[in-house]
Amino acid sequence: MENIPLDELLTPKQVARAIGVSESSLKRWCDQGRLPMIRTPGGHRRLPISGVMDFLRNHDRPLVEPEVLGLPATAGKSERTLEASRQELEAGLVNGDVNRCRQLIYDLYLAKYELSDLADQLLVPVFHEIGAGWECGEIDVYHERRSCEIVVRIMHDLRSVLAVPTKPAPVAMGGTPEGDPYVLPTHLIELVARENGWDATSLGSNIPLTSLCRAVEEHRPRVFWVSVSGVEDPQKFVEEFACLCDTAERCQTSLVIGGRALTKEIRDQIGTAVYCENLRQFKSFLRSLYRPLSANASRSSQSAN
Repeated sequence: MENIPLDELLTPKQVARAIGVSESSLKRWCDQGRLPMIRTPGGHRRLPISGVMDFLRNHDRPLVEPEVLGLPATAGKSERTLEASRQELEAGLVNGDVNRCRQLIYDLYLAKYELSDLADQLLVPVFHEIGAGWECGEIDVYHERRSCEIVVRIMHDLRSVLAVPTKPAPVAMGGTPEGDPYVLPTHLIELVARENGWDATSLGSNIPLTSLCRAVEEHRPRVFWVSVSGVEDPQKFVEEFACLCDTAERCQTSLVIGGRALTKEIRDQIGTAVYCENLRQFKSFLRSLYRPLSANASRSSQSAN
């Protein structure tokens, strides 16, 4: 926990107020290992927000004053399902209602939905509908672009509440190739990997495949992903991707590829990369390589000892 930024650390008083318990009870839970904490040089307890969110998700604790944690005032106070939330999120995104969208996504996260499910079962269908509305002239292109920006900002916020990967967590990284400007898919991939204990970093979008090759050579990650939402020149893509495959094999890196622009014709030519149709498959692939001991299991083990 030594690498957690100070603005992501909370006092016992703040957390106790947020979840509606006494400060003495909160401190006792910390000392029992039920909530992760660190001590300042002066001996004061401080709690990482990621640990608090993990506690809320796994112990069904209500949020009394979520705004104390920097969350929307009504976060965690509504029972939601992914299916029932699609229409509401779509309307919020098209109307540019950031607070409404943020509250909805945090409600679902606190309801224990994994980020892979939020992506596959909520965000993908919603953006499909937004894209269809743009194509038939019901909304303008700026609505779609603004919707992407809103979700990217919310995902950036969510990143700060995910637990910091514990060493020696395996490294994963990736991005989108040249001609693909979409940043949301690669951000979602990063978050799914981090939620599953990987030290994951998105390199961004619209990166030449030759540059992605250099990233693999320099960092030698255990997994490298390429998200492909658009391909300008399929033949050039296939030829340059072959070099990326060779580089990954030489560096003992598992190469994972996915995205709506990968037609069957392209997939049949791209060599040895692992193809994932969605983030649930990507999550399963990551877990086949590495599955960290959960925080709860770790605390239970410590208690047993």
